[in-house]
Amino acid sequence: MIEQGVQLMNILVLPMYNEQVSIPILREHLAESGFSGVDRVVGVDDVSRDNTLGLLEDWQRSEPRLQTVSYTPNRGLPGACTAGFVAALESGAGADKDDVLITMDSDASHPMDLIPAMVAKIKEGNDIVIASRHQPGASQRGLTVDRKVFSWGASTLMRVFYPVKGLHDYSTNYRAYRASLIKEALDKSGGRLVESTGFVGVVELLLRLCSLNPRIAEVPLNLRYDLKESESKMRVGKTIRGYLTLIGKQKVHSDVGTCLPLLSPPNHKPA
Repeated sequence: MIEQGVQLMNILVLPMYNEQVSIPILREHLAESGFSGVDRVVGVDDVSRDNTLGLLEDWQRSEPRLQTVSYTPNRGLPGACTAGFVAALESGAGADKDDVLITMDSDASHPMDLIPAMVAKIKEGNDIVIASRHQPGASQRGLTVDRKVFSWGASTLMRVFYPVKGLHDYSTNYRAYRASLIKEALDKSGGRLVESTGFVGVVELLLRLCSLNPRIAEVPLNLRYDLKESESKMRVGKTIRGYLTLIGKQKVHSDVGTCLPLLSPPNHKPA
């Protein structure tokens, strides 16, 4: 547990599933960057089948800025992110209006040197900042042509059915959120940020948060998929079905665009 009374500012949430080969790389990158503007790290083990949890616990013993979260059963990427958010908030994040929660993939494909720029944009008044593959200056290395086409097609589809101001890259998990925005969404939904369990859950999270009228900005992402050591967990068929399910959901219109409503708290009965 993180000691009480410590002022938290920028908290990096790392959802992990079978990332034992990536943890040494993450440790090295964070050490080399001087934690890259990050005050705390929450590593979330999503019931990995390898030694991810053991390596996280070993890392925590030598790094007081790291908190490890684990649970059962497996909750998928959106569930792991939610668990990380809850842990960060329970430790004091959100006490200051400029506190930031950052999520990124734990496979070393997201460059940590982008974090300070994303945090700065939150402090400029944005509520969500996305490391985008669809901004001028962005690049992608190591992705196959079919994965690039899939990513482009998914974002294009979402822009048609869910146009949102400032949003072009819907599916990347490299994001910075104002902590108070996440806290508001968790409070109003009773902790139920999303329904999806797969990768499309990170898209659903954005669309539900947009019902709170956040100000959204993007920064160009240089995606380094060529540095990824662990296997891809995305199942294309399941992900496509997830996108089609999102398209069919009830939509609401906010000041920033077409969104999904926040989920009702558990056991909530409509009036």
